[in-house]
Amino acid sequence: MWLLNACFLLGSGAGDCSSAVQTRGSETDKSGGCCIQVKAQPYLMVDDQLFSEVSRLTRQVIRPRRERLAPVVTSGPEHRVCQPYVSVIYDQERHRFRMWYNAAPLPEESNHRYFGPTLAYLESEDGEHWPGPFRRLNLEVTYAGTVIDHLDHWVPKSERFKLVYVLVQKPNYRVGDWLKTRLAISSDGLHWVPLPFDTLFPGRGTSHKENWGDIVNLFYDSALGLYGLFFRYFGPYVWTNSEGIRQERTIRRTGLIVSRDFFNWSPPQVVFYPDDRDPGVTEFYGGAAGVHRRGDLLIGFLKVLRDDLTAEGAPDGAFGVGYTVLTWSRDGLHWERDRHENAFFLPDPTPGAWDHAVAWIDSAVPVGDRLYLYYGGYRWGHKYQPLVDRQIGLVRIPRDRYVALQAGEEEGVARTVPLRGLRNYCLEVNIDATDGYLKVRILDQQGRVVNVFRPVEGVDALNVRLVPDGNFAVPENEPLQLEMRLRKARLFALYLVPRSG
Repeated sequence: MWLLNACFLLGSGAGDCSSAVQTRGSETDKSGGCCIQVKAQPYLMVDDQLFSEVSRLTRQVIRPRRERLAPVVTSGPEHRVCQPYVSVIYDQERHRFRMWYNAAPLPEESNHRYFGPTLAYLESEDGEHWPGPFRRLNLEVTYAGTVIDHLDHWVPKSERFKLVYVLVQKPNYRVGDWLKTRLAISSDGLHWVPLPFDTLFPGRGTSHKENWGDIVNLFYDSALGLYGLFFRYFGPYVWTNSEGIRQERTIRRTGLIVSRDFFNWSPPQVVFYPDDRDPGVTEFYGGAAGVHRRGDLLIGFLKVLRDDLTAEGAPDGAFGVGYTVLTWSRDGLHWERDRHENAFFLPDPTPGAWDHAVAWIDSAVPVGDRLYLYYGGYRWGHKYQPLVDRQIGLVRIPRDRYVALQAGEEEGVARTVPLRGLRNYCLEVNIDATDGYLKVRILDQQGRVVNVFRPVEGVDALNVRLVPDGNFAVPENEPLQLEMRLRKARLFALYLVPRSG
């Protein structure tokens, strides 16, 4: 059984309803419980925010299926991929996919003290085929990096595209302050103007301050008006893992700073770190990547590293495996994450596959009713043959099918917290009930049936409109609850659609 708490608080695990009101835009009903003012948006099954009680249902993470066995961007001469970091957008004006990633320099291009990557650029008509050769952009030796596009209406236009990346100091590779996090702006995504990050954020953003490292991820959420910058927080840490073993190591955790304007940033906080629910030596390779909004959730993909493991069949000297878990937030500051047992995307289990050791999702692009997920894959290990074994792949998932509320042979029941304003919306569900059914009723605060919808059965679809058998018979502002009964079905999302007329 999926244990739920209607007043669950992100970041702390539990809390009182007054705190939930502040973080969720909720209110308190007459009985003192949590009450949500509903909106025209998707409500996903990623967490338990919507429910007051659940029985005989399980939470199931839906792993993407590989449609192709080959990478879409390779370490070959036309692409020269050397890192797993990639940003992809779909340009609506030009009807083109655009990609920024790390390309290895040619031997004649490299500095004699540092053989490192630079920011490279590709375009594609379909998001799957990326013909080279790549274009090298006008920045010095760079590492990692995330590009965001504010679209053509952004003012000023010179700041439409924003980039965070790591500048590698040459020629002092790994000597003193050898890394500097940098910000850059661009009007077209091709010609970049670097900003003096350590002037904007004094004393930080460098390798010897605040444990900053060489992995960064940037997001922007227009609903919150918030930029977030995740960075590798590298340093000593002590914890006890899920096997009960005390660990005292120097590891990768994740730091976060936020900004309203991209120029003034908050003090850092550590947001991802291992604890007693994580096995072995669990580390985090940067922060939430591919962050995007769905309803009241920000959803991202978190890279997990296990350097204490070795991929099956790996050659001598190869070590380290990596996988991806879901992470989510409602305010951009406090983040929840799944664990190893609920990994979202795993390496290919076939020894020798190009992504056999590592599969790290780094960019998410909505295209119609699907989400394109671009990921870095390693063949044999974390540090093994970086100029050969690191490439970029693509998987696609149906819209909003990250997590399902699933029922088996026995009928399961889920009841929402009280919902205010439900009368103003039509209801749709994202569901797979090919071999089963979903039955939905509306209840008042006394548990009496207010309305019943016709069963949904024998269907697998992203949008199924619920058809009521009657009319509402309660005051418009009275909080109501949805009772959902499922058998042999998976519910991914609930949509509220404004009534017409």
